[in-house]
Amino acid sequence: MSARSGKRPRPGGPLDAAYAVGRLLNQLDWHLQQAWLLPASDCKEARRHAATVGDILTQLRLTLRQAMSGTVRERVHEVILGRCDHWATHFGSVGHSDEIYAQAALLRYELTQDSEIDPDAIRAEYWADALRSVKGFAPQLFEAVENVLDETSRLALGLGRCIDRGLRPREVHRYMSRKPAECCTSPSPDVDPWCLPEEAADKVADLTCTASPFLLRAVAPGTIPPEQGWLEEVLARWAELGLAVELPGPGDAPDGKPNGSASDQDRITFVEEVDRAAREGLAGLPVTPTHLGHRKIPPAERTKPMTLQKAAKLMGFGNCKDAAERLRAAIDGDTIRCESLGRQLHVFSKSDFPKTVWDKLSPDLGRGDRNSP
Repeated sequence: MSARSGKRPRPGGPLDAAYAVGRLLNQLDWHLQQAWLLPASDCKEARRHAATVGDILTQLRLTLRQAMSGTVRERVHEVILGRCDHWATHFGSVGHSDEIYAQAALLRYELTQDSEIDPDAIRAEYWADALRSVKGFAPQLFEAVENVLDETSRLALGLGRCIDRGLRPREVHRYMSRKPAECCTSPSPDVDPWCLPEEAADKVADLTCTASPFLLRAVAPGTIPPEQGWLEEVLARWAELGLAVELPGPGDAPDGKPNGSASDQDRITFVEEVDRAAREGLAGLPVTPTHLGHRKIPPAERTKPMTLQKAAKLMGFGNCKDAAERLRAAIDGDTIRCESLGRQLHVFSKSDFPKTVWDKLSPDLGRGDRNSP
């Protein structure tokens, strides 16, 4: 695979950004489901996943700036902010807590009854029902983004989501519901019930073996094999985009080997190789967003002259070292309008900036603002 050369394509182009958004949206669904359900068994782990959901939503807003034009960017930006508000309002709320704890109590009762139904199937049914209020969270965002991208960017978006599912298969609650084979009945790795007083040991055995049946568990990326046909779907999407980078065949995938002994790290390494190849292939595609074209900035939208670093900061790319480089890639991809006045100073369109900073962009500023950093 040519991607093994170690050379990473230049970040920030519109196709690379659409691909990255696809991966982020799959990761959003993966962490959101775990955050929503895990209060039933591990509140600390639930909060960790919830924090990751917030980080992904922030990263989505920044990455999307490189994937679409200013005319639709604000609309999608508002959609994501609305999703952020929805998540912040509902996660950890009284209604959320009551729903999960009630579902856990019902499930505990169900699992203690004599039944011929597979316990894994019972757990999967209960937890799928508990997700009903957030089930459409990530798919609705995916649809909102897909609707405003050009055809090639849509294909890159879908490829990103598909590749990420090699590490994070869809519907993660199904895997959270499966009892791990190495389930331990000891109260903790450092406590041996046989070393406790007889009365205490009996209480430990009662607590761990009967009072608390397994409900669900957290699942880490790479620990679950991809769904059947995953790599074949990646190859089909690869061909649709016409990527010129070679990919390995199904027999080279860790879970496609006869011995079936793929480790978590084998899967992670393989998907990283596929990811590098995808980014290299997307970097080699021509970017011709027909819905944009080269556009002159109208006088009423023109900003004051500024450096790329200053513009990147105001647009929300951040203060990191590659912020200006990512802005330059977005300009080269014609998703952000720019007129260069020289090597250092450039004029942009106000519509490519968040409305909260428009007061800092006017070319008719007072002396005090001109002297501000």
